[in-house]
Amino acid sequence: MNSTMMKYIFTVLLCLVLFNISAQIDFDSLRRVKTLAFSYPDSAELIAMSILASEPVDSIEANTLSLLSVIHRLKGEFKNGVIYADSALAYDFELVNASAYLNKAVCLRYLGDYEEATALALQSLEIYERIGEPDQVATAYNNLGVISMYLEDYPSALEYYQKSYEMHISYDNLKGQSEALNNIAIVYANQGDLESSEVNFKKSLVIEERLGNRRGESESLFNIGSVKQFREDYDSALWYIEQSLAIDRSIGDNQAIGAVMITLGEIALEGGLFKRAQVYLDSGIYYSKLAESVHDIENAYFNLYRLYELKADYQKALDYHINYMSYRDTIFNNERIAAVNELQTKYETEKKEQQITLQGAQIAEQAAQLHINLILIVSLIVVIILVVIVALLNRSRTKKQQELLLQSAELQLKEAQIESALASQEQERKRFARDLHDGFGQFISVLNLNLKSLEKGASNSQEVFENSAEVLDQMYRELKTICFNLMPETLIKQGIVNGIREFADRVNTTGKVIIEVDTFGLEQRLKDIQEISLYRITQEWVNNILKYSDASKINIQLTKDESEITLMIEDDGTGFDKSLLLHGKGNGWKNLNSRANLIKAELELDTAVGLKGNALILNVPILQQTSDILT
Repeated sequence: MNSTMMKYIFTVLLCLVLFNISAQIDFDSLRRVKTLAFSYPDSAELIAMSILASEPVDSIEANTLSLLSVIHRLKGEFKNGVIYADSALAYDFELVNASAYLNKAVCLRYLGDYEEATALALQSLEIYERIGEPDQVATAYNNLGVISMYLEDYPSALEYYQKSYEMHISYDNLKGQSEALNNIAIVYANQGDLESSEVNFKKSLVIEERLGNRRGESESLFNIGSVKQFREDYDSALWYIEQSLAIDRSIGDNQAIGAVMITLGEIALEGGLFKRAQVYLDSGIYYSKLAESVHDIENAYFNLYRLYELKADYQKALDYHINYMSYRDTIFNNERIAAVNELQTKYETEKKEQQITLQGAQIAEQAAQLHINLILIVSLIVVIILVVIVALLNRSRTKKQQELLLQSAELQLKEAQIESALASQEQERKRFARDLHDGFGQFISVLNLNLKSLEKGASNSQEVFENSAEVLDQMYRELKTICFNLMPETLIKQGIVNGIREFADRVNTTGKVIIEVDTFGLEQRLKDIQEISLYRITQEWVNNILKYSDASKINIQLTKDESEITLMIEDDGTGFDKSLLLHGKGNGWKNLNSRANLIKAELELDTAVGLKGNALILNVPILQQTSDILT
């Protein structure tokens, strides 16, 4: 066998060895990415990018892209999560597709695209059902339930959670059953069915007792106690919460005891029971300090600061606020030190591994192995360079995409504002023309008839003259009403407070509803654009209440402090599905938002189906100069 043939065989064998080593490295790295993804997403991302840079086989590349989608979702970078999920789907591996569909659905759910998220979750569900993955089927049902909860579609959410519960029963996953029952209980609580919510929390308690999970028992007992509290069954609520505390004490879980005490303190604080809140919070701090739970201590000090602020004891409030800030800074420093220590540990571990590998290579003293190590080192350097280049390119591309999305959103917002303003103006013109035609048209007709009768020498000329004078008076009153609707003179001369009061008085004279107006801090006039916008928003929303809400009383509150003006319009009418208003085809809500955007205000709507009472809240920043509107 000549030397050329020997070199050829050696080259082939070397390639095979390198391929096997590379494949093994890729699989090991992939497993490491899965392990680190939930705890250390940044480290997992670096390893995943190095896998992609090594040009792996398609199956490994697809799985890596799918894991990158999960990593970016866990980091809160949902748009990047969608991009990597789409990249993984391009390879068309069935299991990868199912995972990518489900993860993309979660990302889109956070981005607010519930329709697409639902469709993708259903695609994932179909694959997992077909290939027989019951645990993943239950996960898909749970995700669909969460989407339905966000949409406040509680019947659908309940259906999906029930299916998830049944799947967990099918393969006897007791922990999964308990989690599903908790989700079902939360749905019932949101629907106001506290009795059913309590029943499902109790079922979860039975399972946790069966599992012997004392921590789970404590959580379920606390949830039942919370439901009892909402049902105003305070004795039972206290009993369940005490049972929860007893378990926490029996297992010596000082952190849990402290957290429950602090929660009880928060509840007492919200109920105005300041002394009881003080006792609970002090106890919570004691147990949290025993457990060295700085997060809970921080929370307790924050609530004590709130308590003394509400009691107007500002010195103690300041002292507790200082303690709160101190613990918050401690948490930040501890987390930063832990991260540095972790990086140092990883560095030292990797350094030792490299030393062991180097020693093994020296002991072996084989030329072929040295050659392979040299190739691996060169390959590693190339991979690192490629990873850096890919990371920089990806960062630049992501930044450009974000800039383009931001520009597109700004253009769409401006177009919507212009369209809404034009529609509002056109609507005002139509209403003005209708008022003139309907009101003045009939008056002019009557005057015309009276003039013709006088021309013919009517015998009752004095009566005709008096009738004509009365018609002119009515025309004058009608003209004043139209002028008031276009721009009230009181608003122009005396300002927003008197303008809104005059508007309320006019509505009150109809007897349909009672309007009360409360103002504070508005001794001086506002900017013209602010007064006009606030008046029009008030007028528009009150008219909307009169048309659609079965309300008997409306309260308009207009207040001003150093930083902002707040307008709140409350009524006792029936609540409604605000998504119908927010996504409806009419221009009313668009007009309100257009006027709010004009003065850089934040507009909120508080309403719920089946509950009495609605509230529209507008927060307007204080303008220093008129030109602020244009910037």
